Amino acid sequence: MTNNSSKTDTHIYNIINNPPKEFTQPCFACGVSEFQLGVRHAEERIIKLIEPEIARHFELGLEASAHYLEGLVAEIKGEQK
Repeated sequence: MTNNSSKTDTHIYNIINNPPKEFTQPCFACGVSEFQLGVRHAEERIIKLIEPEIARHFELGLEASAHYLEGLVAEIKGEQK
């Protein structure tokens, strides 16, 4: 059995970093590309998963890790300090 994970990894890397033109061209209606929408939706899903953990960490008295997670969410949102 052959493991071609490096081929798969390279293929995924190429799609992410060099997406096809169909995905990067802006939509006629909204002006946003499908690729940008996909990234934005992924960011929103990740943030929705992290936010309950922030509250839970505060409840458990784990302030340092809660603040770390808050910083992570800010980084994902692209906020700058």
